Amino acid sequence: MDRDCYRRISKPGSVQTGFARRADYCMCCPFKPRDYSLVVDGEKGHSCERRSEDQTDTVKGSHEGREPSGQQEYVYEVINIAKREDPRSADHILHMVDKGYNQYFKYIIMPYTGKSLDYIKENVLKSEFAPHTAVQIAYQTHLALRNLHELGYIHRDVKPDNFVVGRLSDRNVIFIMDFGMSTKFEKTTANLPK
Repeated sequence: MDRDCYRRISKPGSVQTGFARRADYCMCCPFKPRDYSLVVDGEKGHSCERRSEDQTDTVKGSHEGREPSGQQEYVYEVINIAKREDPRSADHILHMVDKGYNQYFKYIIMPYTGKSLDYIKENVLKSEFAPHTAVQIAYQTHLALRNLHELGYIHRDVKPDNFVVGRLSDRNVIFIMDFGMSTKFEKTTANLPK
């Protein structure tokens, strides 16, 4: 596989739509290029989506030499276990569908979602959220953080870009994502300052 395959599909900092025409596997994903229709290439990594008849997944990968933290994968594993045991325990946290790596990229596959709160505010509304909407957003982001805290983790990178709106049946649900800076905390008060 030549290293230019990915570069021909997406240029750094750009968004490409349409279907790639190469028949071999893309360097970034375990899927054939024709299986995805969007690639976003940024400073730290990239995202692409794969659509099938029954679902759409998002693949997030990091560029060579910029691997996602093992902590992020571990947090996703904890989330997946919690969701299997009690689906409502993490109902505002985006779960991991699969993970993997190849010689160029390490990637995480998550369910496809809508846009981030930051994107909606800056590019769709181009103004502030209505007061009622802002209250609903605050409440749901609080629930997302509470879900994460109940699993024993602190996010440490709370910003509108890390909250996304669901799709289809979850279109009124806000999910938290990107656990690269998350840390586990002890649920005791022994180490708290007095």
